[in-house]
Amino acid sequence: MADKKLTDLAAATSLALTDILLVTKSPGGAAASNKVTVSTLLNTTAWTDYSATSTIVGWSSFTIKNIYYKKIGTLVFCSFALQGVSNSTTTTFTLPDVVNAAAFNMTVPLYAGDNSVQVSTAIAFLTAGSATIACYPTGAGGGWTASNTKSVRGQFFYEV
Repeated sequence: MADKKLTDLAAATSLALTDILLVTKSPGGAAASNKVTVSTLLNTTAWTDYSATSTIVGWSSFTIKNIYYKKIGTLVFCSFALQGVSNSTTTTFTLPDVVNAAAFNMTVPLYAGDNSVQVSTAIAFLTAGSATIACYPTGAGGGWTASNTKSVRGQFFYEV
């Protein structure tokens, strides 16, 4: 293949995670050519079970305890389901990465139950600059019943 300018090359219209790209790095010195896979460039990881590591507040025991996250580049995707015996009027859990401090606070709807009754207005609240996710039974906030069965389930993503 003859030498061509980068702008003269045909554009790739799709990439596989195993495709290799050429990168030129210049960390304060002479430029060096390296290779990187699309997967590494995007920093993709498999779904990671974080339920044993997360600091979870609001239950004395669980019948369902699932907190999974997946990081792609600067985005973190979260899928969670927590259910069990409530022992607190507050409900929070942590994730490994802090929400970007420059981002807006985010509110996402949840599927939830309080005192064994389905709650249709429950939300999860993500605060910019924090790794703690707070769950509330209504959009106005409020507290959960500190007994019987409580459950929260949802999915969201945020930027780190």
